[in-house]
Amino acid sequence: MSTDKKRVQFRAPNRLIDRADALAVVLGEDRTDVLVTALREYLQDAAHDDALTQEIAAAYYDDEISFEQLK
Repeated sequence: MSTDKKRVQFRAPNRLIDRADALAVVLGEDRTDVLVTALREYLQDAAHDDALTQEIAAAYYDDEISFEQLK
C-alpha cells in the first residue's frame, strides 16, 4: 500500500460520525483510522461482488475510468 496520502473532505450524517467516534475511542484509534479501515474493507468486499465488477468493467470499456483506476 502506498504511503502517499490525499486529504479528503466529505459530509456524513451526525449519527454515523458519532458511531465512528465511539468505535475509535473503544479501539484507541482516531476517527481517520476507523474511516480508512471501513472504506478499505468496503472496497475489498465490493471487488468480490460480481455485479459491481461487471459495472466497473463496463465503465472501463466505455472510457469512463482509466486503466489506473481499474487496477
